[in-house]
Amino acid sequence: MCGIWLEIGGDDEGRAGELARRSLELMAHRGPDASNILGLTVAGRSVELGHARLSIIDLDPRANQPMQRGDGLTIVFNGEIYNFVELRDELTKLGHTFTTTSDTEILLAAYAAWGTGMLPRLRGMFAFVIVDAPRRTVLLARDPFGIKPLFWANTRAGLAAASEIPPLLEAPGVTRHARASTVHAFLVRGVADAGATTFYTDIQSLPAAHFAIVSLDAPHLAVEPKRYWRPTYDASITNRDEAVSLVRDRFLDSMRLHLRSDVPLGAMLSGGIDSSAIVAVARQLLGHSADIHSFSFVSPGDPLDETAYIRLMANHAQTISHEVQASADTFRADIDRLIQCQGEPFGSTSIYAQFRVAAAARDAGIKVLLDGQGSDELFAGYRFYLGARIAGLLAMGEPLRAAKLLAAISRMPGIRLPSALYHTLASLDLPGIAPLLRSAEARHGPQGLIAPDWLAAHAHQSHRPRQPRRLALLDRLQTSLEHDVLPGLLRYEDRNTMAFSIEARVPFLDVPVADLASRLAPELLVDDGGTTKSVLREALRGLVPAPILERRDKIGFATPEAKWLNSAAGWIENELSETDPDSIPFLDYSNMRKQLLQMATGSRPWQSWGWRVISLVAWTRRNNVQHVVDGSRID
Repeated sequence: MCGIWLEIGGDDEGRAGELARRSLELMAHRGPDASNILGLTVAGRSVELGHARLSIIDLDPRANQPMQRGDGLTIVFNGEIYNFVELRDELTKLGHTFTTTSDTEILLAAYAAWGTGMLPRLRGMFAFVIVDAPRRTVLLARDPFGIKPLFWANTRAGLAAASEIPPLLEAPGVTRHARASTVHAFLVRGVADAGATTFYTDIQSLPAAHFAIVSLDAPHLAVEPKRYWRPTYDASITNRDEAVSLVRDRFLDSMRLHLRSDVPLGAMLSGGIDSSAIVAVARQLLGHSADIHSFSFVSPGDPLDETAYIRLMANHAQTISHEVQASADTFRADIDRLIQCQGEPFGSTSIYAQFRVAAAARDAGIKVLLDGQGSDELFAGYRFYLGARIAGLLAMGEPLRAAKLLAAISRMPGIRLPSALYHTLASLDLPGIAPLLRSAEARHGPQGLIAPDWLAAHAHQSHRPRQPRRLALLDRLQTSLEHDVLPGLLRYEDRNTMAFSIEARVPFLDVPVADLASRLAPELLVDDGGTTKSVLREALRGLVPAPILERRDKIGFATPEAKWLNSAAGWIENELSETDPDSIPFLDYSNMRKQLLQMATGSRPWQSWGWRVISLVAWTRRNNVQHVVDGSRID
């Protein structure tokens, strides 16, 4: 796990080397073990590569980067290739030799052997840059799920890319203008991370499961991403026994690979099904003599506290358990660092729990944490998937099954039927229903505080190919995986863990596991009784204690956000007071300030958009972001 830097074209002021050094300083938390810069000249262009290393596989300095081969290939790489041992055996048979035991050297050889055809062979999380001097090209690539970030921007002299946004803001010619469509989606719907865009107009994100080849001979350095993988979502697996066996086998195989490390590993344990599965399988594969550290966020006395389940699983797997707490005081003390490490606005303070868990792992000397991220998006773990399942039954002409499912859902604790009906209607995609759904969605955003003309100008919905309505659940899973849920969660985790030089691994996000999950019929994911992750629960029987598998709630590092924000009323008031109203011209500053302070002081309840507005304001002020409004337009 590392920080990488690329600059093509240098700087007409001769500041290229200075910019690379500054960039690695800004990303030092991503790789405190080694830092190196390499300058090349390819096709008459200057190319600089920088790398800040967090040593996990092959700790020898020979595995440091940038790494070169004698055939003119150079790489900087962030992440892990978990099947590097199998790839090394395959490449050795092809005649390749190796001087390290690192996965980085395997990547270079794989590219030399197969070109971009290597990408579907890789099992891991990665973002890397390969300079191919003989072909006079630069390859940018990102893993299938977007676990590891890679941002790029056109500069005054050429092109730059980095693992985080702050280094790119230092590059000549990159503005701090906000991207209107991203700001709008965040304010209104809470969507923060998706596809190729960021909150900055001039900075792009290489999308998950994409690569781009930049020709150094071209007069303009163009980045044109191409997709190399996507799940099938065809519901071709309908037999439950077959599905249970396949899910169990694929997950165990993924865990086997994800446990490869030359440094100590630990796990985030929330007490839910996914994190418990990881801890249980880790114990099975590593044996009883291995030390397994688990790190859990607990909030004694809170209705959402999961301590009982956490202790049940920790005792079952005999982990060295670390229970982490947070208070209003610690939140207030850490809030500035949390905002800084995220780099862009984020939709909830709940990620502070993960921030604290990562800090505890660092203090315990753990460099790698396994986490259950991705299981909900693959195996239908969220409750809003229930509406999509009902919609699929209706589209199949099975209203009685749909009615029975709705009745079963209505008996579940904590279920709000209006929400289930909303998601059902959204998944049915009926003619004329879209305006009503947008109106319902609008109630969760601060519409009354947003300039009406700007709101109207940007209130568009994204259009994308959709699965047939009978597969409405699979369609919703794909949207969650690629657009509105998982990308944000992966960003939060990457920044939270890397702030403490911790590598976070997510074993559910493995291509063979995802390919399998996308082929499961809807009734295997959410059964007719409304049980989410139905087939996964069965696959884990005998590994995870039954009381955890039988849980029907969905919590996972839940936090008392309202309490924390009320305790930070002074901080919020100062943040708003220090903000120039002209810096956020699309918001009604006076009304916004009034409502937020009413929420912060407890005179009115917190609404879901409250923190989003605060986060956006804090990001704007701290990064000197320019929301340039021209009529109804930003950017």
